[in-house]
Amino acid sequence: MNIAVFLDKQGVTCGIWQAATLGLFAPRNTGWQAIVQVPLSVNREMLPEDVRHQVMAAARALPGCRHIVASEITGAVKAWLDGMGFTMWQCAGRPEGFLERLNNQVMQCAPTVVALPKSFIQPGEKQGEFQADLIAALYETEGHASRRILIPFLFKGQFTRLEITCDHLPRWFSRTLEKLAYPWDVTTQSDGTLRVVVSKAASRSQNVP
Repeated sequence: MNIAVFLDKQGVTCGIWQAATLGLFAPRNTGWQAIVQVPLSVNREMLPEDVRHQVMAAARALPGCRHIVASEITGAVKAWLDGMGFTMWQCAGRPEGFLERLNNQVMQCAPTVVALPKSFIQPGEKQGEFQADLIAALYETEGHASRRILIPFLFKGQFTRLEITCDHLPRWFSRTLEKLAYPWDVTTQSDGTLRVVVSKAASRSQNVP
């Protein structure tokens, strides 16, 4: 399992604003070694969209990685990386001091976590917007894919708009959104599929007739 870490110029784990690189580490016989170093340079004066594009581009350059470490985690960055299928961890110090421990922790949790072959929730064009393709998810996975994909994302609430493509509404869907008080709207497309838009704007939720 490969693990990525936000690193400052001294190679110490840091937050996004101090990061010089996003380093990818892999286990070797001699310990954990850096196999990829993706340059990263963002600051608080940059537009949020520019920061988002840089972070997401760096994350896409990490082969075989689904875990990213930072010394501090901001809500926006976590939402972007969650949407790409990454899990974020908070650690401090040099990577060699915690990577093996973190790897063991992840492996111990593995039997109770059903891993999906890919992320079916992808960031949209604007910050806070995401898209989920449940048709592809149900085709490529087995079991209750819609629940496994959507419920953690919905309960985290780190989005402004979620557009879902599906061929039917899951039975749990309306009651879960009622509980979360998220407005939603559904339309039937020309090909018979459903387009469901969940937002966090203040309006009344709408159910399927």
